[in-house]
Amino acid sequence: MKDLSSEVLLKFCRTNASIFLSLASEAFEGHRNSPP
Repeated sequence: MKDLSSEVLLKFCRTNASIFLSLASEAFEGHRNSPP
């Protein structure tokens, strides 16, 4: 049971991390490409 919960938590963290990184990269690219 403990292994299952830790695995789910790890997947959850990975998903959140990937989403956060994609959003951050999009925001950074948009800010960099926008005219001053």
